[in-house]
Amino acid sequence: MNICFIYSLETLSKGVKVLWIRPAGEPLAVEGRRLDGAAPPLAALVPRCYPWTDQSTRLTFPTEGCWEVAAAAGTEKLTFTVAVASAPRAEARP
Repeated sequence: MNICFIYSLETLSKGVKVLWIRPAGEPLAVEGRRLDGAAPPLAALVPRCYPWTDQSTRLTFPTEGCWEVAAAAGTEKLTFTVAVASAPRAEARP
């Protein structure tokens, strides 16, 4: 699975909201590492476990690059790679 997040650097520093579907009531663990260079690990804010299947999170990627994100809840696991890049600045119109 390939996913691309393109946000401004300011948005990346605040984090990206990601919704997950997981087994109901199971705690969700999310971690990530940069694959194409050195970087601190991904920061994942996972609120207390909701009793239903959907779980919102905030993922903060400390740098641009190619990242592997791994998540687990109960016996279910998901790993994907994502390209994190800053959006080009909009040109000012005359």
